[in-house]
Amino acid sequence: MTWRVIIRLIHALSILIQGALHFQGETSDEETYETKPDFLAHVMPSLTDLLGSEQMDALLEYLSLQ
Repeated sequence: MTWRVIIRLIHALSILIQGALHFQGETSDEETYETKPDFLAHVMPSLTDLLGSEQMDALLEYLSLQ
């Protein structure tokens, strides 16, 4: 894994953390444990710009957010 990949991954995680802060930690439905669509709509454009849609989908799936 190259440094560029590691830096992009850290940047992607920071986007997710900033999104969670924006939603005051309320990123999933308490009853279904599904990620809230508003949270995904908020972070997906930035993640797509950074990673591309295929890698963004893979990251969100890996983190069980999608």
